[in-house]
Amino acid sequence: MIRIDLLPKEDRRRKAALAPKPRAPRARRPAAGAKLPVGIDAVIVIIILVIALGAMYLFYTGQKREIARLEDEITAMQAELQRLQEAVRLVRELEEKERTIRVKLDIIAKLNKDRFLRAHLVDELSRVLPENTWLSTITEKNSALTIEGFAFSNFIVADFMRKAEESPYLSNVDLTVLNQDKASGYEVMKYKLTANLTPYAPPRVPEGTPTKEEG
Repeated sequence: MIRIDLLPKEDRRRKAALAPKPRAPRARRPAAGAKLPVGIDAVIVIIILVIALGAMYLFYTGQKREIARLEDEITAMQAELQRLQEAVRLVRELEEKERTIRVKLDIIAKLNKDRFLRAHLVDELSRVLPENTWLSTITEKNSALTIEGFAFSNFIVADFMRKAEESPYLSNVDLTVLNQDKASGYEVMKYKLTANLTPYAPPRVPEGTPTKEEG
């Protein structure tokens, strides 16, 4: 049957726009319990997943072993560090003890040196002291000596100073006081000398050398 549309062109366009559009047919849902066919693509995906999981497992176990190894190394290094710290502490204690012993030895050596030096000083003063001269006081402080005494004349005091200056234990001998005084009813000269005490070690006599008494 032939249909002829006599509507104007604008009315035909409006009518076409208002006409309902045909709906697309719905896809039928598979019946319950129906299985989808497994293709080659699904098998490839499963294989890739299995390989990826295996690689991840191997990576995890490798990292775990590496962490355990590093922890063992850290434990060993900490033990070695503690041992070294103990050794350093012992060395420091030994060094401190050594310093203390050295200080004590230096003090002992100084005391012995001063003791022998003072003993030699007394012997030396007795040796260089002229006749008719007496010592009243000898004062020593920081190697500075003050010698006081009496003599019968100025010449004897001058002779005493000359001999004291020639001594290897004395230096810078100087006369600071010389006054006339009385001692036991005699006219005497009271003197006061200052000098520096000089460390001196007499030369050692070789063994087997005869002494003056033996000669």
